Amino acid sequence: MATPKSFWNWDSALANFSATDTITALLRLPKAQMLSESEHVFCGPLSQQAIYRLGKGDVLQLQNKTFGAAATYADTSRNTYTQMIVPYPDAASAQSAFTNLQKNLDPGFQVFGKTPTGFAFKDRQAKYALVSLKDSVIELQLNLAHKPGAASK
Repeated sequence: MATPKSFWNWDSALANFSATDTITALLRLPKAQMLSESEHVFCGPLSQQAIYRLGKGDVLQLQNKTFGAAATYADTSRNTYTQMIVPYPDAASAQSAFTNLQKNLDPGFQVFGKTPTGFAFKDRQAKYALVSLKDSVIELQLNLAHKPGAASK
């Protein structure tokens, strides 16, 4: 019996990625208060949405080329939250993704504290989030138990 052909050519797909891409994203995650073995790497909307759904489609403009990383943290009150970091190739790409995120954020989220480089929102589970743009990196703190004071740290 013949083996069915894969719909996906893994060799050619993986040829575009290097270990450096994933390590670069992971190394940007702060280590303080990170829960052991909670790190995740993502490179497209489906893998990113498995961590947290920000909106429909590729709202962070990852295009299956840009790697991001996420991990779970515990604050001083032992509340857990997710930190996500997406380093882009340059500041223009990050700015474009930040603008796209603002335009295509889940309409059920309540946005507040907008600045040119950040904003906060309350999600559908009444948890809070903080989004910031710093040079060529978008940082998100998600599932926060308490309302952040401002959109920048």
